[in-house]
Amino acid sequence: MIMLWLAGDLMKTAFYSKISAPVQLMVCACFQILLDVLILWQFSLYRPKPALHVPATDDEAKRLSKVSEELSSARELGHDEPLKSITTDP
Repeated sequence: MIMLWLAGDLMKTAFYSKISAPVQLMVCACFQILLDVLILWQFSLYRPKPALHVPATDDEAKRLSKVSEELSSARELGHDEPLKSITTDP
């Protein structure tokens, strides 16, 4: 969406320069382009960063596999009760 704002402001500025518009309009158009660029910069600076992948240890991998199997079998049987391996420590 911000890219569309920037594109529109660039076209508006090009139009103003083509028709020799008053200086005030050119200054305002350039200011709007500056604001669009600043918003894009803030978006790239503060956007959520992807989570780092931390490989699981063998014990964690085995526990996750067991939980996955239990969840699959519980779903097949239609059980809604909490599973022991999830609610208790390994």
